[in-house]
Amino acid sequence: MVALGFLTVWVAILCLPMLSGRFLVGPESDQIWTGVPFRWFGADEWRRTGEIPLWNPYLFGGLPYVGAMHGDIFYPTAWLRLVLPVDVAMNLGFAAHLVLAGLFTYLFLRSLDVSWTGSMVGGLAYQLSGIVASLVHPGHDGKLFVSAWMPLVLLGLVIGVRRQRLEGYGILALAVGMGIVSPHIQMMQYTLIFAGLFAVYLTFWSEDRPPEMPRRVLALSLALGAVIVGFGAAMIQLWPFIEYMPFAARTAGAQGWEYATSWAMPPANMVDWLIPEFTGILGNYWGENAAKLHSEYLGAAVLGLATLGFGQRARRRLLWFAGGAAVLFVLVSLGGHTPFYRLWYALVPGVKVTRAAGMAFFVPTFLVAMAAALGVERIERGEGRRTLTIWLIGAGGLLLLGASGALGSAAESLADPSKADLARRNGGAIAFGAVRSAFFGAALAGVGLAAVRGRLHGLGLALGLGLIVGGDLVTNVRRFFTYSPPAATLYADDSVTRRLATTPRPFRVLDPDVYPTAFLMAKQIANALGHHGNEMHSYDELLGGKNVWRNVLGSQALWDLLAIRFVIVNQRQNIPGYHEVLGPATTPQGVSAWLYERDTLPAYARVVPAAAKVPAEQMVPTLMDPRLDVNRVVLLEQSAPIEVPRLDSLPAPSATRAEVVLWEPGAMTIRLTPAADADAYLLVSENWYPDWYATVDARPAPVLRGDYTFITVPIPRGAREVRLTFRSARYRTGAMMSLASLVGILVWIGLPVLVRRRRG
Repeated sequence: MVALGFLTVWVAILCLPMLSGRFLVGPESDQIWTGVPFRWFGADEWRRTGEIPLWNPYLFGGLPYVGAMHGDIFYPTAWLRLVLPVDVAMNLGFAAHLVLAGLFTYLFLRSLDVSWTGSMVGGLAYQLSGIVASLVHPGHDGKLFVSAWMPLVLLGLVIGVRRQRLEGYGILALAVGMGIVSPHIQMMQYTLIFAGLFAVYLTFWSEDRPPEMPRRVLALSLALGAVIVGFGAAMIQLWPFIEYMPFAARTAGAQGWEYATSWAMPPANMVDWLIPEFTGILGNYWGENAAKLHSEYLGAAVLGLATLGFGQRARRRLLWFAGGAAVLFVLVSLGGHTPFYRLWYALVPGVKVTRAAGMAFFVPTFLVAMAAALGVERIERGEGRRTLTIWLIGAGGLLLLGASGALGSAAESLADPSKADLARRNGGAIAFGAVRSAFFGAALAGVGLAAVRGRLHGLGLALGLGLIVGGDLVTNVRRFFTYSPPAATLYADDSVTRRLATTPRPFRVLDPDVYPTAFLMAKQIANALGHHGNEMHSYDELLGGKNVWRNVLGSQALWDLLAIRFVIVNQRQNIPGYHEVLGPATTPQGVSAWLYERDTLPAYARVVPAAAKVPAEQMVPTLMDPRLDVNRVVLLEQSAPIEVPRLDSLPAPSATRAEVVLWEPGAMTIRLTPAADADAYLLVSENWYPDWYATVDARPAPVLRGDYTFITVPIPRGAREVRLTFRSARYRTGAMMSLASLVGILVWIGLPVLVRRRRG
């Protein structure tokens, strides 16, 4: 409990504004863009229907809610949102996982028989490190969750392999499952690769490895089985995601080397390990990436302790492993800046469709924290006087470098010419950072030398090291704890959203740049655009390409097909076919907004009398051809499982009108008036996906992909009603697999403990 107090107090200080209702989110946070709307929608639908929604119709023409991943919808923090305001629940998630990161690190180090003080300091060094604690600023809760669970993954391996207790493998399975449903797959990939290397170390190279080869093989087999069971526990999220991958923009589109190497850690950022201001904090960043919303600061005091730790001879094999693993993941973090990443790119699955390899730096950070814990042990044993003296001298040298402005000049020389002025203006901050790091480095050396000489020990040493390490790291990460008003204020209604709320659904809005990305989703207003990253690839292609959407922004040719009834712009415009409804309105973000409505009501669903099969590469150009009348013919892919009569000429538009009489996420009822007088096709302005099911007059009907991306249902002559429902067999199967795996994990953890207690 004392260790937990040490590991909580600094987090509590950083999170104090939460007590006054402030929201741990800044204007650059992903939570503003997507996190709050995603979570609000999920909680509202869960309360309304008693189930997690499977379809999100409010972004990019609709996409699977579970399959496309909309944040931590199966993670335990999601339950908080059923009883607490979404921002309060998210605040608690950030705060709790910072504490868990430190606590699990502490428990892991104790399992390696590291001293109490060393384990406590190691926990502080990891939980408050730049790469972990600064994740609150960009709102990367999934990364933080995985960062917190990673030490528990390693703890499970130590208990299972080294102590030969079966519950260790159950703990491993639990931690793996929780990490996957975080759901940050890329961070979990790094975690599992690191854990695999650690398992091999424990089994074959550690001083305490199992003595016989059969036991080693059994240990590795149990560890692999535990990882498989952990994946099973996450199948409720993972199985629908695997199904969705071929349709997702991020995986279906060709990304390539340039994409995969973007947002890696530039070499200049390595100076930030010691002086976090070197490449600039937040808006002062002058490095080669477009922005930097996090920190890689390891801490001057932590680095000093780590240099001590790497001199510990009794744990030489552990330190060799840690050093090798740290080098490996530093190389991964550097991405395309080293030739090594070519090998990583070629061999590691998934690298071609992911980016921002700099996030892998949480593994070296953890290993440095572990080495720092071993350094504390050396101080407690009265060792390391020479290293501490050298570190004290080094702190003096760093002070001189900072005060002289030499580091600022170095930054200016490294900066791109277009950012040289920014680097020059950052010189004062670099000097301050160097002085601060020198101060904490010298303070560590002073406390360490006092302890080595026998003048400080026990609780006094723990307090001294806790204050120095915690104070050093907190003075850096406090700048990343940006607070805003509550979500109810950030997402308050204005005259535009109030007007749209009175409009019967379904309809779609085109908002290029007025509201923050997914803001309208929080109001349950369907936006033709938005922000997700994993939207439907076919929809992106129809609109002109991911994050470009030149077809829809460059012309109105698609607006009718997309059922765009309203357009929101930030200045008064003349939009043909639309009239001004209101404006200027002021959004909660202080942006001026004008609302325009279409002169004639666009059809969300329409009956099209004919179809034509077109090669995939010709479909978008054909749809963009102004001569095409989408009310007379629907384009189908050549693999569509129906026979289509040859068209010699286009028929007249159908006299049957389609009226959407029920519309909600994942369900629609469409009435046909009058009844269809010939075989035709119902085209719905919502994205097709294999999990859509249709009935026509209560009889099952196929659901096709028409006009490249939309729901299309063949309707026979005389049809009067079409019902569409989104159901996922993979979701149901995944849920059963998760339930069975969780039960197995609980038995795996609990049964060995109960058996030992009975025998004891």
